[in-house]
Amino acid sequence: MAEFRRFLDAQQAKLDELNAYRDDYARRFEAAGRGGLDAARMADFRRLLARIGEAIVFQEQRLAGLHKEYEQVRRRWADTRTRAAALDKVMERYRQEEQRETDRREQGEADERSQRLPGEEI
Repeated sequence: MAEFRRFLDAQQAKLDELNAYRDDYARRFEAAGRGGLDAARMADFRRLLARIGEAIVFQEQRLAGLHKEYEQVRRRWADTRTRAAALDKVMERYRQEEQRETDRREQGEADERSQRLPGEEI
């Protein structure tokens, strides 16, 4: 679970990095546009922004799938943990019942021994 969570966090960091890169590149594009750009350079900026946008969409889809998978793994883990706890309770009840039976048997034997007269054989 922890390893999956770290992987998920790393993928989110990649998405954040892509968004920051796109925003920075868009600011540079805007600043360059104010200074005047030729058509070829403007087309290059737009192509790169489009490719970054595609990468962001891909990473968002990947991250959504990973979140879904993480939630399924987390639910399975929680279910398994709940079942294990329930089994532990059942086992504890059996141990307690076994101990009560042992205590009753020993008490009965002790009572029987105490009721016998001294020197009496079994």
